[in-house]
Amino acid sequence: HIYSGVSLTGNTSLLSGLNSNDWKITNGAIVLRYLPTPSSAPGVPIFVLETETTGVYGNLSLNYSLVDASMSTLTLGSGTYANLGIAGQATYNINNTTDAGTYSIKYLSGLSLSGTAASGYSLYAYPRNYVIDKAPLKVFANNDAKFQGQSDSNGYAGVSYSGFVNGQSSSVLGGNLQITRSINGPDGNLTASNDSVGTYTGALMPSGLTSNNYIITNVAGNYSVIPPNQLLVHVTNPLKTRSEER
Repeated sequence: HIYSGVSLTGNTSLLSGLNSNDWKITNGAIVLRYLPTPSSAPGVPIFVLETETTGVYGNLSLNYSLVDASMSTLTLGSGTYANLGIAGQATYNINNTTDAGTYSIKYLSGLSLSGTAASGYSLYAYPRNYVIDKAPLKVFANNDAKFQGQSDSNGYAGVSYSGFVNGQSSSVLGGNLQITRSINGPDGNLTASNDSVGTYTGALMPSGLTSNNYIITNVAGNYSVIPPNQLLVHVTNPLKTRSEER
């Protein structure tokens, strides 16, 4: 619908053709729903509408479309908008450091209209829901070993991490890290004592860590029991083969 010379104030009901999901009556004025109060900038409103609805913590996907009051997508540089362009980088009320959760995303600033027709238009935000999912994080139990007859070391060889974002480390995790060892015997002889000489594949399992921003996957490590007459070397800072944070 195109209205010419029709007042948007002093109304008690919406004009014919206006969708009540997008428009409402406020103090007698017909205004768009969910929008902030327009600034004093003059011109026909162009709305910055975020087209993505989900992203992952630390790596958000953000893209926008420009729409008019009827939510129709605008193509600048052609047709009605041949003399109108846009430049800049849009910033929003959420970013890569925003915690996982559901938000009403809104354009804040960073874009500017250009071209000979720019003075006739103004940019506004159009909020919509945006879900930030947790980022994946793996916790690896480091491989460990001992001499036969010795007690298992407290905490074994610790853990390594893969997946932290925003320069973070294990300091952002909650809970209490635990590493437990299977009671089974070594590979090929699971019913034997777990102090038997041999390799115990996947015997060490981490657990106990929590996070609001990461989905944690615990990955088992291997354990070995070495005969007393062999050499056992513990490496305290092994090469990081998984882009791990230690």
